[in-house]
Amino acid sequence: MYTEVSSIEMLRKAIEEKKEFIRINEGFYEIDEPLILDNVNNLKIVGNGNVVISGAKKIMNKSTYPNS
Repeated sequence: MYTEVSSIEMLRKAIEEKKEFIRINEGFYEIDEPLILDNVNNLKIVGNGNVVISGAKKIMNKSTYPNS
């Protein structure tokens, strides 16, 4: 069973709750900060229609996100 998300906040929450199957609803999503996928296993994210995820809106310091 998929967890439906329609915002970046919902996506972050689903990842934090360790949901394994996530479906992103159609739309354009702007990410301000990286999605942290530390200790996440067997994650499947699918798009429902046309999904665009855009990031790097801000310059990120390597010390803040060392694995990015």
